[in-house]
Amino acid sequence: AHLVDLDKDDYESDLAEIKSNVKLGSSVEQRLAKLASAKRWTQALSVIAFASCMWALVYPRPYEFVIGWLALLPGLTFVLMGWSRGLIRMDAKAKGAYPNPILGFIMPTMLLALRALEDWHILDWSGFWTPFLLLGSCITVVLFNLVPAIRKKISTLIFATCLVFFYSFGLIIPLNCYFDRSQPTAYVAKVFNERVVRGKSTTYYMTLSPFTDTILMREVSVSSSFYRRNPVGNTIHVYGRKGYLGISWFCLR
Repeated sequence: AHLVDLDKDDYESDLAEIKSNVKLGSSVEQRLAKLASAKRWTQALSVIAFASCMWALVYPRPYEFVIGWLALLPGLTFVLMGWSRGLIRMDAKAKGAYPNPILGFIMPTMLLALRALEDWHILDWSGFWTPFLLLGSCITVVLFNLVPAIRKKISTLIFATCLVFFYSFGLIIPLNCYFDRSQPTAYVAKVFNERVVRGKSTTYYMTLSPFTDTILMREVSVSSSFYRRNPVGNTIHVYGRKGYLGISWFCLR
């Protein structure tokens, strides 16, 4: 009899705040209608983000459209938050009345970073840090100004900052490699070892012998067809490029 339902209290407190917010409409009915609309848009964004992530995970073709769409979705999250006039909040409580669009930000961001790790092989990371930190810092400033409540809790601030820099990583690497038109430098390497990781998806890995003076033995993920064509001991060609943003990378043939 003395227990308090904190989730219910949070919900009712948020709902009372929304009902009294004159910026959302001239009547309580209009404000509640806008809340219902904001919830529908947030749910739609979450469904679209999930479907997009499955597309990127299972069959990322055409590649440029997949990456571009994943990069666009977090921006759409911010647009939706601005359109809602404060109804859609990234810092909203799980059981509160305000809809939270965090899934529309988290899922595309993580898949963007995963695709960058799986699809591209960086040769030298020294040129990576400047564009990575610059883009991440700019997005962080925009996010913290758009959602000032994020700065109130250290845990939320750290979590949001990590997400932003995951996004920066997932965007910088494809931009650097996909748009690179530099002349390739050819190397030769041998397949030293192979392994397959099976789970929700199957990933194929090869360990390559050193192919430059500065690169030691290297394990890289490859396609299933490339894996089957090149058993242990096989010689493969490695092509190094300078990178569109100055981050040197390589591909296998």
